[in-house]
Amino acid sequence: MTLVNPTLLNSSFTPHLTFPKPLKPVAPILLQRRIIFPRYNAITANVKVSERKSANYQPNLWTYDFLQSLKHAYADIRYEDRAKMLQEEVRRMIKDESSDIWLKLELINDVKRLGLSYHYDKEIGEALLRCHSSAGFSSTFVNRSLHETALCFRLLREYGHDVSAGITNVI
Repeated sequence: MTLVNPTLLNSSFTPHLTFPKPLKPVAPILLQRRIIFPRYNAITANVKVSERKSANYQPNLWTYDFLQSLKHAYADIRYEDRAKMLQEEVRRMIKDESSDIWLKLELINDVKRLGLSYHYDKEIGEALLRCHSSAGFSSTFVNRSLHETALCFRLLREYGHDVSAGITNVI
């Protein structure tokens, strides 16, 4: 009686297949914390790649020098002065210690969403430090909405302050 090697039966297909290694058993506690993805090897195939068609666009007429040569009405010194005045006004609003902390957090959030927070990084950091280090920091969250608590939590975490995730249990 002769034995036939299974790889010789269909030798054109078998060498391309590789089966995944069996996974080691994992303790039930670790299964809750880890996502396990099985590994498979794919079979390669010859695919004809079509060339990308060119649209033959004309070069852009709007060069950098042309854009810089355009005049606009907002380059005047009065607009620059007004912009500086408004920046100082926002800076004073952030530094104001007598204002409500929740209004200040909303202001900081709005400034960040507008993309202007780089102008006020120092002031925002100081305001959040005062908020975090104030006596009764945890008690300020009592009777507050989820929005206000989440906003404070996010801003304090973004600026590197240690805030426990258990702070949401207060509301």
